[in-house]
Amino acid sequence: MQTRVMFSSIAIATLVACGGGGGGTVVNVSTPQPAPAPTVSVTISAAKTTVGAPVTVSWTSTNATSCVGMDAMSGSKALNSSEQVTPTAGGQYTYTISCDGDGGTAKQSVALVVPIPVFKTSYENAKGYGLPRLDFPASLSDIQVGMPLAWGAGDFFQTGNIDIFTAKQNYTSYNTTVSQVTGVPQYQSDFQFWQRNPVTGAMTLKLTYKGCLHPRKGVVADFNNDRAPDVFVACHGFDGPNNPGEKSKLVLSDGNGGFTVTDVNEVGFYHGAAASDINGDGWPDLVVANIYNADWHHPLYVYVNNKDGTFTKDESRIKNVVTTSYFSVELVDVNGDGILDLIAGGHEYDYQANGALSSETAIYYGDGNGNFGNAKTVIPPVIGQGVVQDFTVVKDNGNTVIYVDRTSDYQGDVNGYAYGGYLTEVVQSYNLTTNTSNVVLNVVANPIPWWLPSTQNGQIGVVPFSTALGAPGLFVH
Repeated sequence: MQTRVMFSSIAIATLVACGGGGGGTVVNVSTPQPAPAPTVSVTISAAKTTVGAPVTVSWTSTNATSCVGMDAMSGSKALNSSEQVTPTAGGQYTYTISCDGDGGTAKQSVALVVPIPVFKTSYENAKGYGLPRLDFPASLSDIQVGMPLAWGAGDFFQTGNIDIFTAKQNYTSYNTTVSQVTGVPQYQSDFQFWQRNPVTGAMTLKLTYKGCLHPRKGVVADFNNDRAPDVFVACHGFDGPNNPGEKSKLVLSDGNGGFTVTDVNEVGFYHGAAASDINGDGWPDLVVANIYNADWHHPLYVYVNNKDGTFTKDESRIKNVVTTSYFSVELVDVNGDGILDLIAGGHEYDYQANGALSSETAIYYGDGNGNFGNAKTVIPPVIGQGVVQDFTVVKDNGNTVIYVDRTSDYQGDVNGYAYGGYLTEVVQSYNLTTNTSNVVLNVVANPIPWWLPSTQNGQIGVVPFSTALGAPGLFVH
């Protein structure tokens, strides 16, 4: 910017010869003076708001000839004014006003935090934020290599960033017994909340609570309807002979960055769970997979949210289930009709050995009234790879593709071990639109329990959820 120079006059007397006499005249000489520098002051009516709730940014300036908005503001602005802004998405926003004048440029900014809203389904809260492969801290690798088995994502600290929840397992059934670990604090898992740097991916531990003995899946939803994410942790107890099962845990946010951990549900072997509003009352409910259910007739059932941190069992909502061996569930609108559907899988091999019907991996379609299974689609089995761990649903060129995460069973492993002796990782691609199935990954490796949707070079597929699992560039499509 060109600086305007101001001039002031100073009178100077000079002598000028005229004939034989003396005389004088006064000459005015101008001295440059700088123009005054502009100033700007910016304020905001609230430092934090929610999506859809407006705030007002106000500013005043002096010695300015023009102002513009920068960062989250844009366009020419009056020298002194205010503007209402309404955030449409969660995040951290900066509103800057820059003003020019003859004496230079001045600018000032204000910050606004908009907590990231909780999705309606736990599936979206795990796979809907566009997270890359997560670089979990080394401290989580004591039992599970390079990962926590149960994890979750959400704006847990209400800062406009996605944070990470992990449940760290602290025992192994290979060198302990049920009596040694039951009720002993050192063997109970650690429920930990991490702030994640959105640029570097680095995680900083913020909070730790004691949890159940064996956490298997973290399910994120707003269970108390306070706009902040909570976590249900499906727990199954000692993973070995004489397993007595255990209660699962509910980790409720207080809305101010703190949490309380309570027992929920009856004792069972809760390997899988999913959350969303099933009965239409506006509060997230649960679908759980519990193979230790008392009568063994309802391996899949609903826990209805009582709106007070407790749940009531409802075994009537999931129909046409033909096996007790369900371990993995997700609530997703698979067919795009606006109604939640239930995808469920488990141990497909359990009944193959004795000649009975195989355990089905299936889509149980929702009817819009909170019931599932009046219509269903069975996903083709992969013989020998009958341990189903996870589901990821993507839309690809108008097709609905379900990636089914598998590992080998008793028939698929040369040593006759379920889970393949932890030696195989298989991904099946099932195209619901064309009803075609393909095995797109079959490698000798530690099983990868969770996958994330990913788009690379214009192709849609999945990647492992942890950087410690699979090859660094592993992308399956």
